Amino acid sequence: RQLLGAAPAAAPDDLSELTFVGTGSAVPCKHRNVSGISLRMRRGGAILLDPGEGTFDQLLRGWAGRDPGEERRRRLREVAAVWISHPHADHHLGLMRFLTERRALAGPGDPVVVVAPSPVLKFLDEVASVDPYLRGTYLPVDCRDTAEGCPHPASDLLFRALGISACLSVPVQHC
Repeated sequence: RQLLGAAPAAAPDDLSELTFVGTGSAVPCKHRNVSGISLRMRRGGAILLDPGEGTFDQLLRGWAGRDPGEERRRRLREVAAVWISHPHADHHLGLMRFLTERRALAGPGDPVVVVAPSPVLKFLDEVASVDPYLRGTYLPVDCRDTAEGCPHPASDLLFRALGISACLSVPVQHC
């Protein structure tokens, strides 16, 4: 209580918003979804982390109290990047729907920077080759290209859109 009481009150413009739209589930549903996290930055701009299947619906459900029209379109346009940790389906199957629905609801706009392992990017490219509506909705960045000492041309876009000073991927062993 003392620690929380001692923290200075932040102005609304200084607040970020972290939303867990899913923390793990064998089957996505509205009460418990597979992985998915949305981080909205202080001055606008947002990044999705590991958007599993159902992430789009969970995001819309979370924004339900807001104006269903323009507010949702604005929030969708704010998503400048998606980061996918590894190629398990529960961490990326919501990506295609998010990208196509974002385009449908928010208009063409800027492509979303997708930072992901190469198998996910190859999968996304294959889907885009048969789904023309997905084309042009994303800018692929192999996560190995965001390791320390490997600046990627899209890094500047991420820095401007999200107001961050670095975006680093750290390789780890995962099953």
